[in-house]
Amino acid sequence: MRNGVEIGRRELILQNWGRGSSITPESLNSAPQKVRSSYLEILDLRKTVQKNNLMKKSIVKRLKNNEGEAKAMREEMMKKVSGEERMALMSLQYDVGFLERFLLFLF
Repeated sequence: MRNGVEIGRRELILQNWGRGSSITPESLNSAPQKVRSSYLEILDLRKTVQKNNLMKKSIVKRLKNNEGEAKAMREEMMKKVSGEERMALMSLQYDVGFLERFLLFLF
């Protein structure tokens, strides 16, 4: 979200300079340094946003996969462990799930 705001701020600089005309890399040769640097920063920020989106998708996919594996392991372990061990395991699983959702929220 912050990157989107930063992109918007820099796009305003380009729009004010271009005054409605299309801006091309060639037209930037005669632009002031602030306009050229804004254009390059927009490109970098867009790459960063794309990279972050790909990473987020990867994390979500791994999280879903891990949840499936955890469910299978939980079912298997419930057949083998005592009541006290089961309670300790469930508590740890809750903690791990909470941390995973918290980390996902941060991204």
